[in-house]
Amino acid sequence: GLCGPGCCGGSYSAEGTVYFSPSGSLFGVSRVLLAAGIPIFPGLAVEAKLGVDAGGLSTLSLGWNLKF
Repeated sequence: GLCGPGCCGGSYSAEGTVYFSPSGSLFGVSRVLLAAGIPIFPGLAVEAKLGVDAGGLSTLSLGWNLKF
């Protein structure tokens, strides 16, 4: 994962996770998950998560994180 200073006093974050199995595709990879959080304004950030399976299935999640 990564994190660091972003705009408006917030901080961005990014995280990647790779799952392996004996029957996975390239190098045994069976699933990849990516997540990111990006500050937009003070106390407001957009968060995204993406998951991709070796079988072609994928998921996408978008959301807001509001703090006050």
